[in-house]
Amino acid sequence: MDGNHVLRQQVVDAYLAAHPPCEPLPGHEDLVALAVHIAAVPGAAINLLTEHEQVVVASSSLEAGETFPLEDSLCHRVVEGGLGETQVPDLAADARFADSGFVSGRLAELRFYAGFPLRTPGGVDVGTLCVFDEQEQALDSGQVEALTMLARRVVDLYELSVRERELSSAAEALTAQAEALSRTNRTLDAFTGQIGHDLKGPVASLRMSLGMLAENDAVLSDSDAAWLSDTAVIAARRLGTMVEDCLEFARHGGRLQRRPVDLAALVAGVESDLSAQLDGIDLVRGQLPVVHADASQLVPLVQNLVANAAKFLAGVREPVVRVSAVTTGRDGFRLEIADNGPGVPEADRARVFDTHWQGSHEVPGLGLGLATCQRIAEAHGGRMTVGAAPEGGALFALVVPPRARTTAQVPSQPTG
Repeated sequence: MDGNHVLRQQVVDAYLAAHPPCEPLPGHEDLVALAVHIAAVPGAAINLLTEHEQVVVASSSLEAGETFPLEDSLCHRVVEGGLGETQVPDLAADARFADSGFVSGRLAELRFYAGFPLRTPGGVDVGTLCVFDEQEQALDSGQVEALTMLARRVVDLYELSVRERELSSAAEALTAQAEALSRTNRTLDAFTGQIGHDLKGPVASLRMSLGMLAENDAVLSDSDAAWLSDTAVIAARRLGTMVEDCLEFARHGGRLQRRPVDLAALVAGVESDLSAQLDGIDLVRGQLPVVHADASQLVPLVQNLVANAAKFLAGVREPVVRVSAVTTGRDGFRLEIADNGPGVPEADRARVFDTHWQGSHEVPGLGLGLATCQRIAEAHGGRMTVGAAPEGGALFALVVPPRARTTAQVPSQPTG
């Protein structure tokens, strides 16, 4: 088949898939009846042309779904010959049509025929709307114009049917994806909840043991041991809070729970948790107001950003990490973490939040921390940005716009 035949076959396949020939499209039979009325003849049909045969889609005298060889098809001769709108008053006297079985008596003894190509929006003729009679006839210009318009309506109905089928398939696919995502979310929620429940016992035992240790006379009499014990008790208490937050997060189906969050207290807790990583690093706290956010998600975000800054400060004289924030009204805020390390090259900034991206393979980590920050930011209706800090290092910012709407769920990701 040449290119035009291939295109025709593709369109016809789509039309027939959208509506099998044995099930005429609603409206096609009405168009056939209207064609009979306009032409004042007893016969009319809508025919599609495949590679091998003529398929009757709707007809006043033939069965829908009936097929005929192309060599007998009058419609095929109109389309293949590029004749356009064609009427033949006497088929027997026209050499182009006289040998057809519909004229010779083998299939019928037609004398009059008029065919109006079914032309797609892409300009491909895929069949015809035709009218016919066993008596010689002739159509006037008004009848030709009306039948040409009917042929266009036939194509319109098919195009609409194809679009509806495509939309239906797309809707089914989206429904299947939504169901799969829902199952995944339920599994993740259950997993998160189970992990939280499994951790509650050991954490409670740890807190009790550390509390008893902190009250031991031997520990109390040793200032270093007492300091370490108190630090461990505070960390265990914070771990218990994180487990409870994890359970609450699961109970609410992964939806953010926005509440007032004291950033000063949050950053102090992060500094304590990361005391080992921040050893020798000056953590400078700027203005840290109360913001409206999900604390259980804001904590890992700040931890990730501070820990990420600390990783890249090795070898820097007088390393500094600065944390500050400003509110922007109606629950919007901007939280910044800056350092005086090597910074992020401008060429890398567009992909720095991609999963598994690492700025330096000499620095350990899976590259998941910044990607997690981006997801948390998006869940708050905001975004993460990266630029150059005044000290020459990196400046990461969480930007939550005013009246941000929570539309995303935050997947659990390891920090690092």
